[in-house]
Amino acid sequence: MKKLITFSVFFLLTFSTKPQIKDSADCNCPIPKGVKFLNFCTLVENQDYRFKKELLQMSCVDFIKDSPATIKAKVQCMWKKYYREFRCDDSGFLVPNGNILKYAINQEFELFVDALVEEFGLDINLKDPANGKTLLDFSLDEIKCYKKRPEYQYKVKELEAIYKHLKNDLKAKHASELK
Repeated sequence: MKKLITFSVFFLLTFSTKPQIKDSADCNCPIPKGVKFLNFCTLVENQDYRFKKELLQMSCVDFIKDSPATIKAKVQCMWKKYYREFRCDDSGFLVPNGNILKYAINQEFELFVDALVEEFGLDINLKDPANGKTLLDFSLDEIKCYKKRPEYQYKVKELEAIYKHLKNDLKAKHASELK
């Protein structure tokens, strides 16, 4: 009877744990070469949904061999590993070499952020190396900036809605809230 219970517990633990990447080599996808990271800025600027395909390629996803859980894990691993490389620099973007998440809000392509969180489970609560602020901090700064200009009150309302969505739906945090 003890053997049966032990086997049952082992069986349950083996098949009920979260899906993992099969081996550590799967997370060692080489750093994308050339202008791959810069291309993301162009995709965001153009509100081009091909960013999903690019993200999957950069994560070394194999659609034939990889399960949906493995695909998600590979994308999350790549994001965590190369988060600092996803930076944009544009004359209309007030954060020199700022993270692509902030650039997406700046370019009014918040659906980019939604897709990263909802489809791939990516962590958006990371401090941007460019200024030490999170996406939520950036959104609040933008609101404050636009409030100073009466002709942009429509923009304030848009940004306030984005801020609430980030905070309430996507669980975004301020830098001061992070460990």
